[in-house]
Amino acid sequence: MSTHYFLYTEMKVNNKWYCINNKIKEIDKGEEKLSTTYYSGSYSFFREAYDKLERLGKRIDKNELSDELKGQYGTEKLEYEDLPLSVNFEDIKACIPSGKMNEYHGYVHKNIISSYLIGEQEDIYDYISIEEYKKLSFEEQLLYDYFEWDDSQGWFKYFKMIIEHVEWQLYEWNDVNFLKEIDKVRIIVYRY
Repeated sequence: MSTHYFLYTEMKVNNKWYCINNKIKEIDKGEEKLSTTYYSGSYSFFREAYDKLERLGKRIDKNELSDELKGQYGTEKLEYEDLPLSVNFEDIKACIPSGKMNEYHGYVHKNIISSYLIGEQEDIYDYISIEEYKKLSFEEQLLYDYFEWDDSQGWFKYFKMIIEHVEWQLYEWNDVNFLKEIDKVRIIVYRY
């Protein structure tokens, strides 16, 4: 059985929550559904990110959601679901150190970098620090390049994606509602 994670963006304006995810028409059914801020159907890949979101956030009653999410998911808790998780967007952003683009960095053998970049391997486990690199002979140094990367199953890369998606959503929302002041932004997480 797989685990699915659906993330949405809500903002509070004038003491009312609004979901700012786009409504997309499902062509086959003719119904409009909210697009997600982020979706994952993989427990093993998203677990670490979800665990960190869970530590940062809190469970909320479905009645505390925006009208848009109430319309999509209803207000009654179903027996197979957890209550939605609410995470302050500023808390998510605070987890990524300013200016840090990737979780890991070091000197990596050029063959490993090539395998990683073309998708033959998902992660890089074998790398050396700058201190170790400096101890290598010149010929050995030619085999390595400085490289930065993220753990494919770590929280860091998913938080970066979530932040990027939310910032685009906020940009689009502000383009239409430029005179409205946003009180707070939160991410709502449904897990099934």
